[in-house]
Amino acid sequence: MPLILFLLGIFLIFIQNKSLKKYFLYIAISTILLFIVSISSSSHLKNYYLKFYDSSKEIFSLYTYRITGVGNDLNFKDRPVYVHEFDSGIGTWKLNKFIGGGLKAFRYNCPKRQIKSINERTTCNIHPHNYYLEILADLGIVGILLFILIIFLTYKQTYKFLNNEKIKYTISPFFYIFLLEIFPIRSSGSFFTTNNAIFFFLALSVIIGLSEKIKER
Repeated sequence: MPLILFLLGIFLIFIQNKSLKKYFLYIAISTILLFIVSISSSSHLKNYYLKFYDSSKEIFSLYTYRITGVGNDLNFKDRPVYVHEFDSGIGTWKLNKFIGGGLKAFRYNCPKRQIKSINERTTCNIHPHNYYLEILADLGIVGILLFILIIFLTYKQTYKFLNNEKIKYTISPFFYIFLLEIFPIRSSGSFFTTNNAIFFFLALSVIIGLSEKIKER
């Protein structure tokens, strides 16, 4: 996932910067070749990305089955660990859908959810390793709507400045960090109990500060 987010960040930079667009194809080919050489020369990297690919395929297949009914379910023991964590987040949110179970209360509420197998109790961590699921479990629908509103207002506030040649290079790095940090399907640390959210609030504060300063000009 870090590699995917890195490549996504590079892609955003290129599509926003007109002077770099003409080099996009060359850099993309160079990056692919470098990646292939790196994988070929390191068995550790090769095994890591093969495992990542297999897990991603299993997660995609499982949730496709759950949403559409197409495909097959996975046995509990065969599911990637992230599926267990996401399932525990969804199950905990269902205990109190509208206002959640309270800040930093996931570890206490998670074992109370409806579970089909006693083994699923072991999937309760201090957080579900996803910002959106953690906010849903702790603050419910009300909390996640406020969170999405903040994201939307920040995007709306910033996007109009990204086409301004004089200021876009100042504000765009923080905007890209903000977007990558809130990427919805990534696995993350806790929003409330670890320092991971520092990147979110730091980028958000800089974006708001720069936007207000630009308005004053």
